[in-house]
Amino acid sequence: MSTRVPPYPAARWAVRLRGQGMSAQDIADRAGLSVTLVRRILRTPSHGPTARDIAQTTADAILGIPLPAHRGPGAPGLADSAEASRLPADLARAGWPATTLAKRLDINPRTVAEVHDKRPRLHLDPARVE
Repeated sequence: MSTRVPPYPAARWAVRLRGQGMSAQDIADRAGLSVTLVRRILRTPSHGPTARDIAQTTADAILGIPLPAHRGPGAPGLADSAEASRLPADLARAGWPATTLAKRLDINPRTVAEVHDKRPRLHLDPARVE
């Protein structure tokens, strides 16, 4: 049985990583964890008995992620959706269905809708967009 520890240090570090532009998916990918678990940890209250303990290995995986060195062009993470939504909006006005765009980009149609609807921050992987 693995050792369980309070989630607060890992949660604080995950919040700091988010503040540096990493998305929950980025954190999950780098830690080798599910994005659902990372999102639960990100929602951990700052203190109190209500937070569930997490596995020591989970805490270590999150705490072992270094802060991003810089947020340059092409870096994965959270991007301003205003700029990202222009091209899909133009394509939609030209008659391209969201499902076709999603299929061509190999992403979920809901992601195309999120870009089109200008969510404040989106997780984008520039390596997948040609």
